[in-house]
Amino acid sequence: VAYFGKWLVQGYPRAILFEMKPPSNNSWTLNDCRHQLFMQYGLGIPDSDVETHASITFGYQVYSFFRELLSTGFASEYRAIAHFHEWQASVGLL
Repeated sequence: VAYFGKWLVQGYPRAILFEMKPPSNNSWTLNDCRHQLFMQYGLGIPDSDVETHASITFGYQVYSFFRELLSTGFASEYRAIAHFHEWQASVGLL
């Protein structure tokens, strides 16, 4: 689930907020994402690391969103900028 609106800071930029939920369409699972992170970057994530699992879920939601958005021609008219806070940036930046 994503929400679109204006961020209440100077300039009122448009913002999209993601609700962190596991994927509902079974296009990928947490284990798929963990496996991909290990294969591409050598990052091993312990089974018990709940906070990192949330970061992985968020990162893949952002990845899926931008993959769809940028395939629509949006990028030819607008610049897409992703803003992350601290630990949430890890997977989204990869």
